[in-house]
Amino acid sequence: MRYTVGLLFSEDKTQIVLMLKTRPWFHAGLYNAPGGKVEEYETPLHNVQREIYEETGIETDKSDWEEVLIYPGKEGEDGFKAIYVYQAVTDVSKAYTKEDQEVKVFDLDSLPDNLVPNLPWMIEAALTN
Repeated sequence: MRYTVGLLFSEDKTQIVLMLKTRPWFHAGLYNAPGGKVEEYETPLHNVQREIYEETGIETDKSDWEEVLIYPGKEGEDGFKAIYVYQAVTDVSKAYTKEDQEVKVFDLDSLPDNLVPNLPWMIEAALTN
């Protein structure tokens, strides 16, 4: 399986959009960036655009996104093949909760303590990219 993570930064890159996860169970109660599973019929770039709109209401164009990194995963029945991390700059004040997972905007200098463990280094990679 392939997944995407969409890091949505404010235009001055001082804020980020995050979601309070309710699923999967091992992410429940933690904040993560929006994103999701890449379907068979779509590219990772198309997926991140779709997921961002479905989860935050923010519409983006392909040209808005920059690939930050591809995190290789484990092969196998329960493993994932890769996580594609993208970043975009947008008006984060337009983000809102569209599904059952709360969407919030955070200042980068005051992120919550309950982040998905790999998110801080992904943010750092995007900011230094």
